[in-house]
Amino acid sequence: MDNGYAMSLNLAFWVGAELENLMAGIGRDVPSYQGNESWIFPIPATFVVGRDGLIKARFVDPDYRRRVAIEELLQALRAARLTCQEEGR
Repeated sequence: MDNGYAMSLNLAFWVGAELENLMAGIGRDVPSYQGNESWIFPIPATFVVGRDGLIKARFVDPDYRRRVAIEELLQALRAARLTCQEEGR
């Protein structure tokens, strides 16, 4: 709720009063689509979690325009599945 989990993982940041004022000044009504008044933005992240609950691969980039390449994600999923098969899960 209100980016609490993302903040606990250091996957969120507060934009600050200056940037908040700038964005609001050009018509960016962040609170209306964030669902709160905090001006805290989540950082996009992708995780591959194994059946053992451990993170097997991750991609984190504060630039929301950059995402994990599909081939890299598929490779990580295959590797995680192979690990589970080898461990008998």
